[in-house]
Amino acid sequence: MDERTSGSCNCKRGEPIERRAVGPPMTSGDVRRFFPPLRRRPSPPVVVARWWFELTVAGLLAAASWAVVELVGGPGAVACGFAAGATLTVATAKVEPVREAVLGVVQRMIVPHRLRLGFVRGGVATRDGRLPAIVRSQCRFDQARCWVRLPAGLLVEDLVAARRVFAGSCGATDVEVVPDGPRRDRAIVVVVRPRWGWPGR
Repeated sequence: MDERTSGSCNCKRGEPIERRAVGPPMTSGDVRRFFPPLRRRPSPPVVVARWWFELTVAGLLAAASWAVVELVGGPGAVACGFAAGATLTVATAKVEPVREAVLGVVQRMIVPHRLRLGFVRGGVATRDGRLPAIVRSQCRFDQARCWVRLPAGLLVEDLVAARRVFAGSCGATDVEVVPDGPRRDRAIVVVVRPRWGWPGR
């Protein structure tokens, strides 16, 4: 009886090749974010210009406190301060227009600085480290509009490419960037529902 033997086959069983999903190509915004330019230290006039609203509020509160102390003395001023704080807290919790006004002021004191942090984190700066300048802002409790002036070397498209970084920096649901007129160095950044750590959605 003829027995036929065959050598072991080294052929590999055909298996489906797993294809990895290819992500979107790297954009110039990604390069700016991963390799940001050197940060430029702002000059004292720039610091004052960025914090003028907070400095004005602090000055008004200091002037009001000094006037109350002159009228009723130290202990009376402390009692008036507690009463004013309690009244404002209750009005903010119960009265809708007061709550919106107070939250608008709070947003005005926080959102522009968070947006500048987004400029830094997103790499939206010139090669010598100059950031876009926020020349004006209008804030409500659910929205903040910032008018931005771009230095030479930046485009409105650079802001558009970093919208998600801005939204993460402000804790917002979305950020929209639109040109401000025909000039290419003007833009409006709209921060939708900024929360920066507040509870809720």
